[in-house]
This record gives sequence, structure tokens and C-alpha cells, in this order.
Amino acid sequence: METKIKKLIADTKEKCISYDTYIEHVLYDELDGYYQRMTKKIGKQGDFYTSSMVHPVFAETIADYVLDFCMTHGLPLKFCEVGGGTGDFAAQITSYLDNKAISWEYFFIEKSDVHTSEAKNKISDDRFHTYESLELFYNENGPFSGVVFSNEWLDAQPVKVIKKLNGDIMEVKVGMNEKDQLTEMTVRADAELMGKVEDYRLTLKEGYRMEIPVYMEESVRLLDKVLQKGMVITIDYGYEEEEWNHPARMEGSLRGYLNHELKESVLDHPGEMDITHHVHWGIWNKITSAKGFQTILHEKQNAFLLQAGMMTHLIPHESRNPFSEESKRNRAIQTFLLGDGISNFFDVCVQVKGLKVEKDQ
Repeated sequence: METKIKKLIADTKEKCISYDTYIEHVLYDELDGYYQRMTKKIGKQGDFYTSSMVHPVFAETIADYVLDFCMTHGLPLKFCEVGGGTGDFAAQITSYLDNKAISWEYFFIEKSDVHTSEAKNKISDDRFHTYESLELFYNENGPFSGVVFSNEWLDAQPVKVIKKLNGDIMEVKVGMNEKDQLTEMTVRADAELMGKVEDYRLTLKEGYRMEIPVYMEESVRLLDKVLQKGMVITIDYGYEEEEWNHPARMEGSLRGYLNHELKESVLDHPGEMDITHHVHWGIWNKITSAKGFQTILHEKQNAFLLQAGMMTHLIPHESRNPFSEESKRNRAIQTFLLGDGISNFFDVCVQVKGLKVEKDQ
């Protein structure tokens, strides 16, 4: 992968590429990208965890929330999961609905062929449909009514990076140094990128750097195209505008993860580690609102799961065995709901389109 990146850089007139180009290649290259590798990427033996890896009660709670919403608003129980990964969440939620004898249909959007193959092995059902992109899903099905769900999808999208130096907005790019090593370079931000900074009303302190989510406009355009009427649940970690200028965020949020170890430089191990960034929630809400999406709830994941009824999934028991199914379920619920657990790092943004819904419903 590193050889490919170096050739890509060498072939440019400026001898550097933007960060979103770099991320697109090292994560999503059809042959050598991180997400196409056959190695385990999620879980204890991988590079990162997701909430679905903790316990199926996460998916079950969301299933209850979605089921109640769809029944209340006359929506069909159709899911479109974007960035579905290896299919753990999809397998858990469809199994839970089957156990309740509830009819469902699931559209699974995943760019990685390796992940899609894993998902198909977990869910063998004619109601489970896989697609490489939202565009391909739309081309085959047209607009649908139902629920669009994503968990840690936005944070894996390619971003540009800017930095304020001597009062000027500079773009941070990827080039090579005299030792033929990948390195960062700064150039004056072009008019298009400056236009995004102005459109998003971003402010940056001297010496600070920040990721620019140029991917969001296309992502929202496709969501708007696909969803005729229904709900969008977006789960991810991110910051509101005022949080970006906190001293702790001076270097931005772009990070790599390899074997659960944080890597400050995403130029190391290209194609071998996950790359992620925190979501600009203010920009997401601005772009979706312009397309007619209404935000009805935005809060920490633990608060959302509590409101969605996760406590009702507790199982009373007298077993002293900490490895019993009841103990593991109840311990997982505690992990999800406690303030210092995994849920404290994630936000849940719930939006609707084509429906009249009171906020915080």
C-alpha cells in the first residue's frame, strides 16, 4: 500500500495529495485497502470495538425503539444499515425480531467485500439484501420508507485537514521527505476549500488544526435520495462547534488504531490500521436540515439507551455464576448505561424526514 501511495504522490504536479485522497486509498483501495484485508479488524483480536461487540442487548434495545416508532407512525419495518461492517448488528437485530415473530426486511450497505462476505455468513435469509453503496441500493430499489441506521460510519469517511498558521488557513497534505518517507506538507488552502470553511462557519485558533468533512454533502444527498419517509439514526463520536477550539483538540482528531493501540500519526502503517476522526455534529445537522431532515433527539448513547428501554432487558436471577447468560447480559447493560462506560463516548442523533414528530419523542 505504501508503494501505491508514493507513486500516487509522485505522479502529481504538486508532489502531494490531500488527506481525503490518502484516507480513501489506504482504507478503501479495492486490493490493498485496510477494509479489504482478510485479517480480523473488529473485536478483541482486531483493532477496535463497536457497541455490537459488547452484547446483543444493544441491538435489541434499538430494535424495540425502532419497532415502537414504526408502529406509531405507520412505517414498514425496513432497515437500511449504512457501513454495516461484518454484520454483527444486523444479525443480532434480525434474530431478535425473528424470535418475536416480527416481519422485517434489511438492506445492508457495505463497501468492503470482505465484510459483506462475513455478514452473509451470519445472515442467510432472502429478506437480507447487500449492496456496495447507497447509490447501487437506490438504482435497484428506488426510494424507500423505513429506517436508515449507521454506527461509526461517518467517522470512517475521508476528510481534508486544515491548519491556521500566521493567520492564514493552510491545507495539510501528504507528501514525501528527502528520505522518501511519507510526511505532512502545508499549502495555502484553495478557493474551494476556503468556501467550505466559510459555508460551515468554522473558526480556528492560531496553530490549531481541524478535519473538514467534505464527504458529508454527498452522503446527505444520497440519504435524501434513498429515504422517502422515515427515520435516520446516526451513532458516532464527535464534537459540537464550540468543543473544537478546546486546547485538547489543538491537533485535531484524526487518529489511527492498530491492535487497539492509538496511533497519533495516520501516515504510519498505511493500509494496515484503521483511521478515524470525530464527527462535526454542527455541520451534519446544518446539511441534513437543509435537505428537510428534522432532528428530534441528540444525546449521549447511554441516555438514549436508557430512554429506549434498555433497563427492561435486565433479567432477575439468583445465580452466583458471573459467566451465566443472565449475569453477562445484566453486566453489559450496566456497561452501556454507566457514565464512564462505552456509551459515554458516543452520541446518538435521531432525525426524521416526511413525518411530523415532536422533539425528544
